[in-house]
Amino acid sequence: MNIENLCQFNSNLFLKMLGNYIQLCRNGLRLSIHEVSVKTHLSTEKLEQIEKGQYLLNDAELMTIIDRLSLDQSEIMNMAKITQVQEIIQVTRELNANFPG
Repeated sequence: MNIENLCQFNSNLFLKMLGNYIQLCRNGLRLSIHEVSVKTHLSTEKLEQIEKGQYLLNDAELMTIIDRLSLDQSEIMNMAKITQVQEIIQVTRELNANFPG
C-alpha cells in the first residue's frame, strides 16, 4: 500500500479515519498502546499521534501496523475512496457557488 496514493485527496480526513480505525482494531484486540508499540517497533508517542490522525505514516510503518494488527486492507482502501468522494463533493460545491444555474 502506498500512503501517498491513499491520502492524496484529503490527507487530514484520511489520517483521522485511519487513526480511528487503528484505535478501534487495537481496542477490539484488547491491546494497549504499549503492547502495539512492542509488536510494531513504533514508539508509543508515534502510535498516539497516528491514532489521533496527526502523523503521516510512511509505507513501511503502515504495512507493519496492518500486518501486526491484522487490519483489513480493503477497509483502508475504502477510507481512501471516501476521502476522494468528499473532495469531489467539495469541488462541486465550489463550482456551483462560483457558477450558479
